[in-house]
Amino acid sequence: FGEVCRGRLKVPGKKENYVAIKTLKGGYTDKQRRDFLSEASIMGQFQHPNIIHLEGVITASCPVMILTEYMENGALDSFLR
Repeated sequence: FGEVCRGRLKVPGKKENYVAIKTLKGGYTDKQRRDFLSEASIMGQFQHPNIIHLEGVITASCPVMILTEYMENGALDSFLR
């Protein structure tokens, strides 16, 4: 869908945390946007210590973003190759 980078999430009254920020590339189709948001919706249904936590979704700005718990050692697929 796009790129993933590290950022900091500042929520009033909470500790600042590092998060992974997944963005939807510009020029996306309506279907790509729906699929991207569907991924976030599915991620939000899981609460397990071995699955990354969805921190939030930003749709009011461009690019659309999914914020998840940051995993220090990178993406799992890089270890599976």
